[in-house]
Amino acid sequence: MVDHCSPHSIQDQLAIAHLAIKDGDLGHAAFHIAAALVVDPANAEVLAVFDAWLSATDNSLGLVSKREDERWVGWIAMQARTHARPRFELDPAR
Repeated sequence: MVDHCSPHSIQDQLAIAHLAIKDGDLGHAAFHIAAALVVDPANAEVLAVFDAWLSATDNSLGLVSKREDERWVGWIAMQARTHARPRFELDPAR
């Protein structure tokens, strides 16, 4: 993927992702979240931004599949996390 952003740290990746989510550019946000996941997959802030991104999209797998360099570990991490998240909260009253 060609990206004209110039992040120099995981914080830069997350800042770009936050802005992209806010602007509705979820594909761009996905790229920066994926890059952050590669650097620090257990980072609480990275996981929180991923969760915000996941909540904002109705096509999460579509945004991280069939991308340029789809075998990049970042896309694979995004796909795995997307598959691992429940689609909805279970209603304890059921």
